[in-house]
Amino acid sequence: MQTKYIWPAIALALSACSTTTGNGLRFLVGEGATPRYETAAPQLEQLAKEWARVAAPGVLVVGDVGAMNALDGAQLRALHQAYARGGNADDFAARMGGLTSIETFGMAGLVKLERPAAVRLADVGAVGFVSKAGELFGATGDLVAARSDADGLLVLEKVLCKGSAPDFKACAARYVRGHFDPAGAELDGNLQPKRGGHRIDPASYASLPQGGAQ
Repeated sequence: MQTKYIWPAIALALSACSTTTGNGLRFLVGEGATPRYETAAPQLEQLAKEWARVAAPGVLVVGDVGAMNALDGAQLRALHQAYARGGNADDFAARMGGLTSIETFGMAGLVKLERPAAVRLADVGAVGFVSKAGELFGATGDLVAARSDADGLLVLEKVLCKGSAPDFKACAARYVRGHFDPAGAELDGNLQPKRGGHRIDPASYASLPQGGAQ
């Protein structure tokens, strides 16, 4: 688990509450009656539907995984019906275990950019998710990659670096957190081409030298 240390003054002001905007930006705010982990699953479901409506197939996201939010069969079928243009909702519910978040940018406990991603049931045990309590204080889990499916929903594809490994920093240095098109060119937060952005290998997700391929 990778812990992002929060400035003392900020840490005193933070509570278990946050505000998420439609573009995936989450602002950590002050006192709140409802802990964020009690509302995380509904927020992620809504954000997943919104993402699927604007994302194209094959969009790649590299970032730090958050907490796992298990969804039951009815919730998964409803999610599929809300975003998918084809396929079978029962098959989707049988394959998926729930939703998580992937953080591509964070600023010292104040704000972070994260995207919702579905997690295959078969992959749940292989991913080092952060605890829901730890997520409240800026902790993250493994460095992962996700890819949007034919209907635009992000699906977690691969663990790139284990957050608990002693060589996590060295491993993570081979990757660039962010959004990328199917060819590996970096996109901005609105999924538009980013001027001067990085390039990655779309197969391995590894960062490529600026201006050329490895």
